[in-house]
Amino acid sequence: MWGGSLQHQRPASPGCGLICATRKVCLYTVPAKTNLGPRPRGSGDLVKIAMNLKDPRFRGEVAWRRDRAWRRMERKYKSVVEIQQIKATIGRGPGYMANIGLITLESDTVLEPDVNYFCEMDGVAIYSNRIPIPDNTDRAALLSMQPHISRVCEGFRPLGRVDAIIFGCTSGSVAIGPDNVRSEIHRTFPGTPCTTPIEAGLTALGALQCHSVDLLVPYAEDVTREMVEFFEHSGLVVNSARTFGIRSGIEMGLVEPESILEAASLIPAGGADALFISCTALHVGPVFQQITRNQGRPVVSSNQALSWHALRLAGITDPIPNVGPYLKDMAIPA
Repeated sequence: MWGGSLQHQRPASPGCGLICATRKVCLYTVPAKTNLGPRPRGSGDLVKIAMNLKDPRFRGEVAWRRDRAWRRMERKYKSVVEIQQIKATIGRGPGYMANIGLITLESDTVLEPDVNYFCEMDGVAIYSNRIPIPDNTDRAALLSMQPHISRVCEGFRPLGRVDAIIFGCTSGSVAIGPDNVRSEIHRTFPGTPCTTPIEAGLTALGALQCHSVDLLVPYAEDVTREMVEFFEHSGLVVNSARTFGIRSGIEMGLVEPESILEAASLIPAGGADALFISCTALHVGPVFQQITRNQGRPVVSSNQALSWHALRLAGITDPIPNVGPYLKDMAIPA
């Protein structure tokens, strides 16, 4: 019906028909005298036309080229290797003792390595999803995370079994409120144990029977003030508060662990029952044990406390080596 055969303008190849079949338009050449309706002006015996692969007039040509390409590849690449089936034992996966879901800020580069350090135990696996937040971590930015919490939790569904979920932002859990964070998580995972750094920190301090704290935080002054007020409203005496005064969440994650160690050394150990180092973006893990030895008193950090709390909520009763001597064998108070 076309008065001539279609010829592809590219060099012929086994995969040509397959490549063309995935595109909406291909350039073909046809004899210039073929009656295909209006065509662009040009000279010579052949002119280029745009071939719409959805056009029913071309379906037969496209199907024929695709099938021919498949046949060529089957002849060329046919394998003679015999495939044997072997039996596999299906277990519970790397988290056979506990699967922990971790919600971390999209700008946080510290929480995942710190939690993996503090939770380092056989049979414990940490799986993280990221939640959006502006880099300018003021109160409005912290509150903006709340509508995303339940959606981010959807990413844990493929795990099948989630034993505990961590919301990984200390100042965010203060601004939103631990109860509100829990409600958002339970919209996706009803009844699943969950924790926040501030909730875990208060639980750890309570388990250690600490009634007063010195605070070391990275936040700007307004966020630091809200943190102090939260601790005081929770019944703790805040003896002192020191801050790096950083607004950017990304910059918080770039604070060197040695700077945290040095800052902690400037806080007298005799002023309060414990030192609390706040913010999941502070890379405390590498220097936590040294700070604890230097202080000679309980030291609780956001990442250490939420790791301990999440493991206990997930049913782990074994000692947790990396959370330090004070919480290593500690259970959650009844």
